[in-house]
Amino acid sequence: MESILIIIRLYYRTLSVLSPTLAGNQAFKMFQKVRKKEVRKREMLFFEKAKSFKIDHYPEEIHAYELGNSEGEIVIMLHGWDSNAGSLSKIAFKMADNGYRVFLMNLPGHAYAKAKSSNIFIAKNAFKAFLNHINPKTPLICITHSFGSAMLAYGLSETDVQVSKIVFLTSPNKIQNIFDDFKSLIGLGNKAFKVLCDKATTIIGEDLKQLEIAKKLTQVKFDDLLIIHDKNDKIIPFSNSEEISNKHQNATLKSFENIGHYRMLWNDDVLSEIMNFVTKNEKSVDNKANATIIKESNSVLQN
Repeated sequence: MESILIIIRLYYRTLSVLSPTLAGNQAFKMFQKVRKKEVRKREMLFFEKAKSFKIDHYPEEIHAYELGNSEGEIVIMLHGWDSNAGSLSKIAFKMADNGYRVFLMNLPGHAYAKAKSSNIFIAKNAFKAFLNHINPKTPLICITHSFGSAMLAYGLSETDVQVSKIVFLTSPNKIQNIFDDFKSLIGLGNKAFKVLCDKATTIIGEDLKQLEIAKKLTQVKFDDLLIIHDKNDKIIPFSNSEEISNKHQNATLKSFENIGHYRMLWNDDVLSEIMNFVTKNEKSVDNKANATIIKESNSVLQN
């Protein structure tokens, strides 16, 4: 892997000098490339058990899935980059077992899609189409991982959908930082990098430097946010979640150590945190109801 990266860096450093425009255009295509990994055995179980359906959408139909109680409270789940809906199956099955109606989708260019590339703009539009198809009438619960967290905030910021609770299982914050890291990774020259950023800005329709998930969340109608992040995460630095949490009073940041970026999705302690957060208010309502019943019963007995 290291030898391949050395070759890529040498190629882009050279091409950035000879033709910055060509280097920028090629780097942009590479940036959007999805590494389609083989679906793991434990992820495959999800695709075997979930009810699948397709949603018409340009340029490619959306592969979507449903689990749980058809009359239950709706939960939306979104996976991360280079992954698939099955990566969230442990959490999805738990939510379904607790009476929720759970919806998931494969991001454009991922899993069984014909396309081999994607970006946050394409994914955001697909998510909005997915949300429009579900057409929720009551506030949602949303659980997302990594890039899926960014896509959720970006997509919801352009809707009037009400959300009761959001769980971010890590999230990037400043999108410009992702581009900066990519530039350093492949050794792209400054002029070529400007070409890449200009193309991204044109597609997204806003300045990359202004595209922050913390800011997008200010435009989302939600009650509470729980962010779970490994302090030693090697994919998305913990500081991203700190930035998001610090800008939202109704956000809680829960840190872990050595649960990994992907492995966290199968961690029992993480699952417990999610379930406690999601059901917290429900338990409070139940306790108040029980307290009222007890109080009324005692009143009857005393009379």
